[in-house]
Amino acid sequence: MLLTDDRDASRMAGRKSLTSWDTTRLLADFHFSGDLEWEEARQALQRMDDAGRGVRIPASYQEFIQG
Repeated sequence: MLLTDDRDASRMAGRKSLTSWDTTRLLADFHFSGDLEWEEARQALQRMDDAGRGVRIPASYQEFIQG
């Protein structure tokens, strides 16, 4: 398992048959387990984006839960 927001690294992992998640997918997993609300996840992603971390921010709750 690889956790990265680097899209090139994620693609390389896929070519090597490694599972990779980005921060958005990790937060969605916390949401599915009941540990994090959508709004909390959205705010965390926005703060990371504001800090220049290059995270993927879903446009909607539907996009968030669909991965």
